[in-house]
Amino acid sequence: MRNLTRAKKFWEGFVGNRHLKIIFLVLGIFLFFKPGESQFAQTPLKSPAQPYIEAGDRLYEQGKLKEALSAYEQALAIEPKNQYVSFQIIRINVKLASGEKPITEALPSRDYTKISRELGPYYKDSVNKFAIKYPVGWLVDNSDPYFNLKLIDPYYEAFIFIKSVPTPQPLQISYEFQSQVESLVKNIVAQVPGARLGYCNFEKLLDQTVLRVEVIYQAGQNIIVINSRVLIELDRAVIVTWVTQEKLLPYFRVLLESSVATITLNPQ
Repeated sequence: MRNLTRAKKFWEGFVGNRHLKIIFLVLGIFLFFKPGESQFAQTPLKSPAQPYIEAGDRLYEQGKLKEALSAYEQALAIEPKNQYVSFQIIRINVKLASGEKPITEALPSRDYTKISRELGPYYKDSVNKFAIKYPVGWLVDNSDPYFNLKLIDPYYEAFIFIKSVPTPQPLQISYEFQSQVESLVKNIVAQVPGARLGYCNFEKLLDQTVLRVEVIYQAGQNIIVINSRVLIELDRAVIVTWVTQEKLLPYFRVLLESSVATITLNPQ
């Protein structure tokens, strides 16, 4: 029980870590950008938000990150869709988060050869209009403010997250879309110590083309794999992500991929 408690603290600490949330936030924020526009176009000079943006830029250059963050947040309150300000806020949060102490607690003893690969019945979310079969015995959490659904291995060694993000304009899976997502994620992970983009390309899921993004993150002595699929519909994108340690992939990958493969949008 003591080892399990340490494992739970490790994973709760990592999943609660701002680094992970920022990586997912990048994907979500990108989906609000209007196709064809410059990703980080600044606000025109006559904008009422401009004084706060200029103050934020000045404070950022001076290394006063918390003060700059406050200025940018005031600008965003005036112009919630300002792409440049949104990106600056993410950059500052990443820099502030980089000072967090890595968590290196040991994981519990476990017979990994006995991990079941059986999936249970569908979990249906009627509000966000998706359904998924999750591994038998896993915990279900639909109270996390960052995700619509979080599925948790009982030993806290693997997770599946689902987030439905509305889009103001229709998006299409294209090489331009892939390039913009890849650029955004690279910009973020480049500022997170120990993080790197491992993969960003198309693949088939549910008989449709989806974008798969994989980020590798070193948290202390542990290497974490964050694997996301972006499914596109006319008015939204659904991001399905699994997370586990690299050394545990031989035991969890098949189970995680099997569960993700059951994701159903707009279930009856």
